[in-house]
Amino acid sequence: MAAAAMQPMATSPHPLATRAGADVLQRGGTAAEAAVAMGAVLAVVMPHFCGLAATRSGLWPTATVGRRR
Repeated sequence: MAAAAMQPMATSPHPLATRAGADVLQRGGTAAEAAVAMGAVLAVVMPHFCGLAATRSGLWPTATVGRRR
């Protein structure tokens, strides 16, 4: 089931990033622009959650060729 709302919404793991995304949407920005704004804030307030290292599960090969963790 899809979610619907009368007001723009944004969600993230940090309230400052969520606020940045919501501000972009309230000023008429697109969802992509809101996502970029939230990502920029997250890079500052939670750098350990941003970038390639944050998604390391499934990226590193195991000792068996062709298998992923």
